[in-house]
Formats: sequence, C-alpha cells, structure tokens
Amino acid sequence: MSVASYLVTLSILSFCAWLDLVAWQIPFHFFVSLVVINAVFFYLIYRGYNLRCKDHSMTAAQMIVSLVPTLYSVYFLDLGQARASFLVVAIVPLLYGMLALTTRTFLQIGILFIALYILMILLINKNRPDSINPTMEVLQAFALIVVVIQITIIGGYISGLRSKLRNRNKELNIALVKISDMANRDELTGIANRRKIFEVLDTEVKRKREPNTAIGICILDVDHFKRINDTYGHQAGDEVLKRIAEEVPKSLRTMDCFGRYGGEEFLLILPSTSLEGTEIKANRVREEVAKLEFKNLPPGEKVTISIGIAEYFPEEEIDATIQRADKALYEAKAHGRNCCVVHPSP
Repeated sequence: MSVASYLVTLSILSFCAWLDLVAWQIPFHFFVSLVVINAVFFYLIYRGYNLRCKDHSMTAAQMIVSLVPTLYSVYFLDLGQARASFLVVAIVPLLYGMLALTTRTFLQIGILFIALYILMILLINKNRPDSINPTMEVLQAFALIVVVIQITIIGGYISGLRSKLRNRNKELNIALVKISDMANRDELTGIANRRKIFEVLDTEVKRKREPNTAIGICILDVDHFKRINDTYGHQAGDEVLKRIAEEVPKSLRTMDCFGRYGGEEFLLILPSTSLEGTEIKANRVREEVAKLEFKNLPPGEKVTISIGIAEYFPEEEIDATIQRADKALYEAKAHGRNCCVVHPSP
C-alpha cells in the first residue's frame, strides 16, 4: 500500500515534468527516496525491529517520512494550481492513519503536515516570490488546515472504533474458549467429560493407521460408592470423585486422556500403549487411589477402584471395545473389587 501511494505521486510528478512544470530531476529524486524509504521500512519490519514499537506497522513513522519527499517535490512547482493539485495527493498518506493511530497521534501528524507546508510556502516566497500569489496561498493553506483537521478527527474516530472492535473480538474469542472448555469439562471434577472423551477417542481411532499402534482403554469404577454416599453423605462422595480426578492425571502422559464417564465411573485412554502396558498403568493407578485419604471419611477408611481393560483393534467399532472393557470391569467387581481385569482380544 505504501509503495502504491508513492507510485501514484511519482506518476503525477512525472506528468508535471512532461508538461515542463518541473525539472525531470525532481521525479528522479522522488523515485530514489521512494526506493530508499520503502527499503528501510521493509528491512526494519523484515528484521523484526518494528515489534519493539507499540504500532507494529510503524504507521506514524511511515506517514511522517512520506511527507518529506512530497513537500520537497511541491517546493519546485512554480505554478500555484499545480501545488494545489499536489496537496490532494499529499493528504492521501494521512488516510493510512485510520488503520492504527489514535486521534491524538493523528492530530499531531496533521499539525506537523500543516507546519511543514506553511514552512515550504515561506521558503518559496523567500526564494521565488514571483511564483507566489498571496491570496491563493492563504486560501489554499486555510483549506488545507480545515481538511486535515477533519481527516484527523474522523480518522482518529474510525481508528478508535477499529481498536474497540479488535478488543471486542479478543474478548469474544476468550469467551468462546471458556465456553468450549466448559462444554468439554465435567462440572464436578473439572476433568474431561463424556463428550470430550469420545472426541479424543474418535481422534485416536482415526489416527490409528499402523497395525502395531495400540490404544488402551480402561474403565474405572469406585468400589462401594453408593455405600459411601449413603453412609457419609453426598459431600463425601463428591470429595472422592474430585480427589480421584485430581490425583490420577498426575501420573499420566500428556497424550493420555482421563475423564468422567458417568456417575462414579471414569474412562482412561492410553494411545500407543499395548495391552500389557495398559495393565501395568491401570494397576499403578489403582494402587495410587488406594493410598488416598479423604477429610470427609473416617480415618482409615480407604477408597478403592476396580478397572476393566481392553485394547482397541481396527477391526471393531470403538463402542465394542468399550463394551469389552465394561465387561472386564464387571468381572473385576465379581472377583472381589480393587483389582484389574483384562478382556482378551475379540
């Protein structure tokens, strides 16, 4: 966008040279400044120096620098009407301020532009008084001041609206992340809920392409959970679920997924884990839970879990794998609880 603006100004300046309103060396000087200025800003942005600025696009700096070659070129135009035409072009860079600047910064650049223009006219009047029409110059200066002030105020307002919109979008994205997190987490325990678990399962099943890559599935159930609720109250039962949800993930890998399956049941997904490895991990989890103590339970009252284990095979549906793990869980319950049972391959 910056290069395009310079090229537009260069084309008008070249047209003025073609009409013999200015020497050809002026468009050449403008072209050199075009290359140098844009190369410098490109280098600064390419090397990351712009990230040290509050405005990463360096909008204010580019706007200020762009005024110099333009006013330099206008200085050599003797015809007042030609200078007036160039003022329209010179105002264009100010419009870029709408992309990033505050009203205050916008107004400061506008005042600087007006001051530089007045200084240029004074220099022309000193060095080439015959090319100055005082009445027309005052009129043009007054019109320039009015237009620049309007552009800066409106541009600053639009920039402010864009800034507010960006902030609202950030807040909206944060809210959407929170909502998504809430939708995927169990309200009581804070771990993954049933919906999230099956999303992870679906992802792992799709990822399982190699025949030697296994997925271990474990269903964990709290032993005698109904008795705990009936004897010590629901607060004690909630504490049991929360402590298990808090402690079990500590021993898991980043790729593993542990979530609440429903009621007092949890589901543990172990990607890239063989059946033997899954059984080892399940027994460690079972032993860790058995060591936990609970403030809402009497001293010495231990909580244990039973675990059903199955390995997913590409030949079957994932629901069938969960059913096999569930069947193994019932066998663990039948074998006296506080143990792990592995369901064989289908």
